[in-house]
Amino acid sequence: MRKLVRPPKPPRCILRAQDAGSTNWQRLRGKDRREIWVKLNEMQHRICAYCERSFAEDDSHIEHLYPRAKYEGLTFEWKNLFGSCNSQYSCGIYKDSTKNPHEVNHELLIKPDQDDPTHYFRYYKNGRISIRPHLSDTEFLEARETIQAFNLNHRTLVSWRQHHLAPLMQMEEEFILWCDLCEEHPEMELDLAAEIRLLLIEQIDTPFQSIKQHYIREHLDLLGLVSDSFIARKSGGSSQKTRKSNQKNRKKTRKKRYNRHYNNRTKLGKGSKKRKPKSNHSSRSHTQSAGSSHQK
Repeated sequence: MRKLVRPPKPPRCILRAQDAGSTNWQRLRGKDRREIWVKLNEMQHRICAYCERSFAEDDSHIEHLYPRAKYEGLTFEWKNLFGSCNSQYSCGIYKDSTKNPHEVNHELLIKPDQDDPTHYFRYYKNGRISIRPHLSDTEFLEARETIQAFNLNHRTLVSWRQHHLAPLMQMEEEFILWCDLCEEHPEMELDLAAEIRLLLIEQIDTPFQSIKQHYIREHLDLLGLVSDSFIARKSGGSSQKTRKSNQKNRKKTRKKRYNRHYNNRTKLGKGSKKRKPKSNHSSRSHTQSAGSSHQK
């Protein structure tokens, strides 16, 4: 689940239904539903609001976070509508179906357009979602209820997260090397920070954005070069044109940067004394120990 920015102006069909005092969702015509989808896709970019997988038009539905059967007065409440995938084992359909053995407390569910899910959840390399420590009692209950209600740790979702995370995991060794080089050459930190920022931006509005950005912050940005405020500023998303431009620029510069860094590493190995390992801190040892203890 990721932070969403809802278009402030509701679709016209929603406003008409509210003015008429209607609670009959089935009376919506096809063009009305398409109008709602235009606004939802503006917010979600055809990605499920709950599990973050991409969906096609025929594999999705307009979801009421607070179900119509129980909260009739919220049927045409714009802030109650999200786009959900059609999985029978997670997300919107599962939440309110008989397949869900858990009695959902809808009042505790995290609203991704109102709450920031990154405050509640952490992610593991194995694809699972967990609850962050040090939450308040209420926040802990909200996080637990949301994971259970949408079945966010269903094995299919876990497998998909692993698949989408794999390309970033292949980069971890390179970034560990880069961080080691920064200890000898602090001026390289500017290039490293720029690379990390571009990686983070590239994940915006892509499937399983949350776990990928979490992994970059925890396992690639070992020196803590990118601040939380940078993530917050970018959380609203970026245009497709901007993301493609970032990807193109990164491809152009990455090879040049790594060549320079590897050349510097080679120079360090020629005629220079081997660096003694630090007894109380090492980026490499810290990362390896973190990985072995299932760090997020």
